[in-house]
Amino acid sequence: MTRRNLSGASVDGATDSGDRTTRLPAGRIGRDATSAWLLNHVVPRRAKGLPSFPFYGSMTAPPPEPPALSAPDLIGPISILKQPISGPRSNRRSRNRPYSHAHLEIDLKAEAPPSEGVPLLQRLGAILSEKDLAESANLLLLAAGALHALSARRFRWIDHWEISPGGWLPLPERKSHRDPEEPVGDLLKALESGAWAPAARARSFAARLSDRSGNRVDITVRRLHGKSRHAISLDLWGSWTKATIEDLTGSLSSRLPVSRSILTKYQYA
Repeated sequence: MTRRNLSGASVDGATDSGDRTTRLPAGRIGRDATSAWLLNHVVPRRAKGLPSFPFYGSMTAPPPEPPALSAPDLIGPISILKQPISGPRSNRRSRNRPYSHAHLEIDLKAEAPPSEGVPLLQRLGAILSEKDLAESANLLLLAAGALHALSARRFRWIDHWEISPGGWLPLPERKSHRDPEEPVGDLLKALESGAWAPAARARSFAARLSDRSGNRVDITVRRLHGKSRHAISLDLWGSWTKATIEDLTGSLSSRLPVSRSILTKYQYA
């Protein structure tokens, strides 16, 4: 077993300093040399706050580990469900992004829709003036005006329509794949087929129309309770942009006494 003195020197004159062994002379001369070496090297290093013996290993700190990957927060201010919308690129993307569904509420003025230049609307107005339909006359005229406005945007295929109370109206017959006629004419045929009696008590008119290009419009024209005014609810399905929605509402505004139109709900495609 190797003996070591108080200075750390072994009997054979070897000192172990970390990962390096320093050889010192043995004997008395070696002890004097060891003391001198300690005074010249160890003491000054300790005074400077350094280790007693130099460290010859690597002083470079290991690189930090990369942060762990995690899923974005689902309920925070910026998340999968709440994408950031600031910045020019994201603004352009949101502005041009189509809607798969949009819901609009349209308020109408207490007046009849204009019928100049539309023979079918004039014919319907003449028939309504001859029948005892005082309460529902404006409702049917507004419904016909709305159908005419949607027809101008190529929504001419009637998938379903009804009056409430009263129930379903007979669907128009389609004998070819050509574009159908004006929906107002189909409404006249449906009323003349025996629907005048329930139409006299109707408080709302609802229809579903399509353009055969993947887009659909659900429209409801209703008389407001206790008022002489009417309102329209629109649900647009398919692929819509702000421009196509404005075109549709513009067509309605040019043919109906619209006072206000509000987009209340929407869903991106």
